[in-house]
Amino acid sequence: MKNVAIFGCSGSIGKQTIDVIRKNKDKFNIVFATNNHNYTYLNQIKDEFNIPFTYCESIENKDFNIFSNNYINECVYSNKDLYANIDIVVNGISGINGLVPSYYALKYGKILATANKESFVCAGQFLNKVKVNSNSFIYPLDSEHSGIWQIFNSGKDLKKLYITASGGAFRDLSIDQIKMMKAKDALNHPNWKMGEKVTIDCATLVNKGFELIEAKRIFNFSNIEAIMHKQSLIHAMAEFNDNTITSCISKPSMLLPISYALNYPDRIDVDVESIDFEKLTELDFEKIDENKFPCFAICKNLFKYGDDYECTVLCAADDFATKLYLEDKIGFYDINKILELAINNFTKEKKISNSCFELKQIIQLYKNVLEYLERNYKC
Repeated sequence: MKNVAIFGCSGSIGKQTIDVIRKNKDKFNIVFATNNHNYTYLNQIKDEFNIPFTYCESIENKDFNIFSNNYINECVYSNKDLYANIDIVVNGISGINGLVPSYYALKYGKILATANKESFVCAGQFLNKVKVNSNSFIYPLDSEHSGIWQIFNSGKDLKKLYITASGGAFRDLSIDQIKMMKAKDALNHPNWKMGEKVTIDCATLVNKGFELIEAKRIFNFSNIEAIMHKQSLIHAMAEFNDNTITSCISKPSMLLPISYALNYPDRIDVDVESIDFEKLTELDFEKIDENKFPCFAICKNLFKYGDDYECTVLCAADDFATKLYLEDKIGFYDINKILELAINNFTKEKKISNSCFELKQIIQLYKNVLEYLERNYKC
């Protein structure tokens, strides 16, 4: 039996993790579960799985939101006693609020199975130091990173890695058409059903830029390219020195990477339909148009040259801009302008060495960026 903690249990990743565990109760115990506000659901799974410890953030902290000074309650996630019997921490929390749980899971030497991109975009270099010092492990839950994990082969003879992008809701539109699109249009993702924030990030391709940065941090490998692949069947590819390419291919379902991480190194059937190659008529690939998706170009530049400081600025600015877009206060191509405004300002003001950039500094910088944009960006 493996003892599992699920942070963000009522989100998409959390619920699908529970689905996997529900079908494999002989393999897993849920010993710790948290969410932000869905107290009813938390109580339901507490009773169903007899979970000894649960925590609902908004019940304990009435003012909780990303624009308050009250971030994920560090007192709860830093409690070492809670981790004593945990084997795997599943982090399905969205946004910067997933950083504190990622940090303590690694600090206490646990397996961190994570779908929280922001942890490794904002703090990947810092968290890697924590991981090495504590002898902990990172099992990625994003389909692209899980795909890399399954074909990475320790980097031996590896020349290049590829991750794929579905392209989001606006992938087949022109720039002039995209200018007119509202958030409600961006939320119609062609391949996946996810939360609002990540679905907007898919439309801007910020999500894919984040995944490049995350992959670089997790796998300590920098020759990685994102390529458009509308079918979302191939999730990652590895090209070796002899130009052969290995790929991870499956129907698009988060049940597969979740199950792989929970059961590693074994695999179990999770009722995901297999690919019928006799009916598969096409696999399309194309270069991402950085003029159509300028946010991706910004992220790609930080993937090449940015450290935890610059990438924290990127995350905070994207949270700010996405919130405004969801409220129909700005247009699609105002998002990249907000990212550029924040990055340009805070890069000029950068005074801290990345080697000294740790958890408190990361969270404080994130807050500083939000406060700066609230003061200086007018819709």
